[in-house]
Amino acid sequence: MRQLLSKILCCSCLLIANGFQLVNSQPINFLKLPRNTDISTVSWKDSIYRFPVFQKGKITYKTGKLDHEFDLNYNRYFEKMDFISSSRDTLSITNTREIRSVQVGYIQFFHDYNEGFYEVILDSPIALGVKQQFVFQNSKVSGAVHFADLRGVVGNHDRFYEIVSRYVFIDKSNRVHRATRASILKLFPAHSEKLSAYVREHRTDFSSRKDLLALLTFCKQIASL
Repeated sequence: MRQLLSKILCCSCLLIANGFQLVNSQPINFLKLPRNTDISTVSWKDSIYRFPVFQKGKITYKTGKLDHEFDLNYNRYFEKMDFISSSRDTLSITNTREIRSVQVGYIQFFHDYNEGFYEVILDSPIALGVKQQFVFQNSKVSGAVHFADLRGVVGNHDRFYEIVSRYVFIDKSNRVHRATRASILKLFPAHSEKLSAYVREHRTDFSSRKDLLALLTFCKQIASL
């Protein structure tokens, strides 16, 4: 009996120790930007871009598409579209007010002046877009005192980021709506009952790409009836 109790006590201590270690360790899906460090020097610096290499693409302005091709890549950390200049410098596109969309390789990015760039996953009357963001999570991870996350500025605190996908619906008038149950009902008011039943039956997760694609496919079907 004593031997059994000793084993139980030993296992309990190990579980407590492991639990303490997990609570105090950095989650593996978080990216750390150490204090006094520029982002261009960290091991995960390449992950700030949507694509592993810059790709040929074109910019469409509200007045029309530019025939000239650029080497483009979407910068998820700064949420800007970067290009390589003729002098081989990496710069961000700044005159964005008149930009309607940007094509990078075979991928289309819808642009809204206030919302920024959204990668178009499904191009239809009601399109599905996604923005992958580096969300600042320092207070959640390290428990440090709150401080500003000034992108591009070397700070004196460790910073932690989580890459989060935010989905939106883009309507026929190029207006952006957060991907929520309320938004889809508003976009298809004549089919609100059918949509409510679909969302309830399929337990639609509005943060799931797969679920949102299925939902919009259903919307297209009922709208064409």
